[in-house]
Amino acid sequence: MKTTFLFSILMTSFILNNWYAQDKIVLKTKDTLEVKVAHITESITIYKSSSYQDGPSYELKNSKIDKIIFANGKEEYFDLYDKYYTAQKNAIEIIFSDMSMSRISLAYTRKLGKHFNIRAQGGAAIGDDNLFDPYHEIKNFVNFQTLYFPYSHTKVAYYTGLDYRFGSFYAYRHYNYNNYGGFYGVQQSIENFSRYGLVNGIEINFNKSMSINAYFTTGFLQEVNTKYVNAKIDGGISLCAKF
Repeated sequence: MKTTFLFSILMTSFILNNWYAQDKIVLKTKDTLEVKVAHITESITIYKSSSYQDGPSYELKNSKIDKIIFANGKEEYFDLYDKYYTAQKNAIEIIFSDMSMSRISLAYTRKLGKHFNIRAQGGAAIGDDNLFDPYHEIKNFVNFQTLYFPYSHTKVAYYTGLDYRFGSFYAYRHYNYNNYGGFYGVQQSIENFSRYGLVNGIEINFNKSMSINAYFTTGFLQEVNTKYVNAKIDGGISLCAKF
């Protein structure tokens, strides 16, 4: 009889401890919520108040959570928003804006953790028309970028970084000025260049496997033969397939 009574007390205590055990949600603002976590999805955490577990359920965006400390002592550091959009580490990009410059351009991007990407791009001319810079029509090039995402890879992510490009371009030289202030003609030649500068952009993630990039670069283009340096601003829009 005593054994049965003692067992009943222990079981009741165990059930009550588990029922009223508190989980802790630590926010990125360092505030702590004492709750009972009910369910976690890819974008939200559903919980109840620890002092009123028969009450309503609440939702909290995972992008606001730093970690969850469960009642059993387990700590889960997670940012499901970041993990969702960084699940695929590689991406191939088609740069649509280069088509307006009669160029085919592709890029490969590799994610390095939550805040960094490296990007390699190559382009080749398929025509002579350039709508944006008729006096420096870039023919073929290779481009390297190191990108930093200060707020990590969220659904809409801002990034900045360093840009370096080298290749060849169509150069147009004015020759044979006459006495009337005009010139007889323009000579076209293909010359080499190098360019260095900064890149800023926005990545819009639709899901784990697809995104769009819009970016612009500011820097200096140096002609290898003449050593002439020209300030340069350009940009691009690309469609990314992640894998």
